[in-house]
Amino acid sequence: MLSTSLLKLSANNQFLATTNDKPFFWLADTWWYGLTDRAAWPEPFQDLVKKRVEQGFTVAMVVVGVPPEVPIESNEARSDGQHPFLENFEPNPAYFSAIKKKVAYMVEHGLVPCIVGGWGPQIQVIGRHNMECFWREIIHHLSDYPVVWCLTGEVDLFTVSTSTQSQKHKLVSFLPESIKRVLRKLKPVLAPASPPYHAQVDDWRAVAEKIIETDDSQHLLIVHPHSQQPSSKVMGKPSWLKIDSIQSGHSTDSALFLTEQALLRSKEMPFINLEPLYEGILGNDDPAFQRYAFWMSILAGAKGHTYGADGLWNMRADDHFLGHWGQTTWKVALQRPGAEQLGLAKKWLEKHCDWWTLKPSLHSVTPHWQASLDRVQLPFCAKAAQDTFLCYFPEPRPTLTYSWKHSGSWQFSWIDPSTMTSVQVNSVSAKASTPLILPRHNGDLLLFAQKK
Repeated sequence: MLSTSLLKLSANNQFLATTNDKPFFWLADTWWYGLTDRAAWPEPFQDLVKKRVEQGFTVAMVVVGVPPEVPIESNEARSDGQHPFLENFEPNPAYFSAIKKKVAYMVEHGLVPCIVGGWGPQIQVIGRHNMECFWREIIHHLSDYPVVWCLTGEVDLFTVSTSTQSQKHKLVSFLPESIKRVLRKLKPVLAPASPPYHAQVDDWRAVAEKIIETDDSQHLLIVHPHSQQPSSKVMGKPSWLKIDSIQSGHSTDSALFLTEQALLRSKEMPFINLEPLYEGILGNDDPAFQRYAFWMSILAGAKGHTYGADGLWNMRADDHFLGHWGQTTWKVALQRPGAEQLGLAKKWLEKHCDWWTLKPSLHSVTPHWQASLDRVQLPFCAKAAQDTFLCYFPEPRPTLTYSWKHSGSWQFSWIDPSTMTSVQVNSVSAKASTPLILPRHNGDLLLFAQKK
């Protein structure tokens, strides 16, 4: 019996749900090389699945085909020694037989596989027709499972599929946020001068249409973008795209962008950040940013979140594989604290709050977050059903006077987001503007406010 259910949109098209209409919280881990021989079967693959399920993860993103940053012919794409392609890019049936046992194991243990169809630039070499054939094979072998389709990784990354050139494009994500904001504004002006980029995305649009036409089970189809644009904009808002997404990038400078996009895009359709800053990448080891990305996204309107750890996405062993991002092995990466902390946060939300009803309520606390680089560390609040509020304080400042803007009798529960345990609980009789007395605490705080 399958332990997961085919996902769909809720009746109001605002969040993900199972077939029995239960709200589904997307908490994904990133295993681009999870179906390759780098994640050997049965171990460590089975241990990896069990670990993340125990922590509360519900999705794993895995590439079917050739993962990123290696040539198409690379042996790193093999599963049970079988490459995804035969000669002339014909799908290899033996490869699909090899990966099915991993997909089945994930499903049996309650983890939804998000099936990513190769990587964006590969279509330049493989060709649109061959990629359509490859996707037809994916659907033939995997559509009986409750999976989510992801058209491809980094659909708008235009480069020859070599590790070196892919790295150059990736490193754009480390530019200061101020420069990236200028580049995003210039992109619509500069894009017409780059027809190959448009041709590549057009080819992927055609592949997507074939997927919709071929898949009788109507699995959800999402898109993983490269540039700091939402997938809806990159793909031209097609009718089949029911979930919007971004890749916010691998820099702490992405803090403003990831919150801004969740706030803006979640107004139109369910929104999920498919690739925030990986824990441990280029020395970014502090799990505080993982908590920041999670809470700011969810309170801004995202209906799920994606986690990644450097060393785990590429299943790095002691061979320094793709070591330009770091040297952490998958064994060390699997134990990073950020994953455990996000799992605790997700479990807490499912127990204490109708998380799918959360709506941004910025003015509940002042001063509060604003779309400005100097205000990204100020509180962000959201309201759930029945006069319940959640407010995240990324960096409580003793020099600031915070005010609660709702009158009435309230119970304030102050929570440590790293453990999701209570720091302080107090009752407050509030007027229209009441000073907030924050508990003494080293680090970020979460306020859970319930009206009595």
